[in-house]
Amino acid sequence: MKTILIKFKDNIDEFQNDNSSESNSSNKKERSKERTIKEVIELIQKWRNYHSHPPDGKKKNLQEAAKFVGVSKKSLDDYYYQLRIGEKH
Repeated sequence: MKTILIKFKDNIDEFQNDNSSESNSSNKKERSKERTIKEVIELIQKWRNYHSHPPDGKKKNLQEAAKFVGVSKKSLDDYYYQLRIGEKH
């Protein structure tokens, strides 16, 4: 039985197989973290609340609120859409 050792790094490009002399392609994108539904709901709530009621009193646009949450606006929009569709069905 052949044993394969995989080292986990922050970036998917840095994954290596110790039994191979070749390195992975450097043009692979970093994989985003998989999130549970609970985590997504909490992110959406934080995002929308920061947009509507920022701590400094100045209303922020959704892009600025996404930066505050630390997730891209596109991902948050996608999550929000999926939650709304799921709520209807």
